[in-house]
Amino acid sequence: MTIRTPSSGEQLRVDLLDPAWCQRWTDRRPGWRRTNEGGFDPSLYPARRFVERHHYSGS
Repeated sequence: MTIRTPSSGEQLRVDLLDPAWCQRWTDRRPGWRRTNEGGFDPSLYPARRFVERHHYSGS
């Protein structure tokens, strides 16, 4: 997929399965950010711990 970065408008080719990128939505339009620029970093939130803490499985 080709995306345009929000800061510079530069077009980049992105692998959607690459964990270095995350999707953001603004006004119903998708955008992509690098995780090191403030995007969601899943390595900081293991799914099991997140689900147990924030959902019914923790009770």
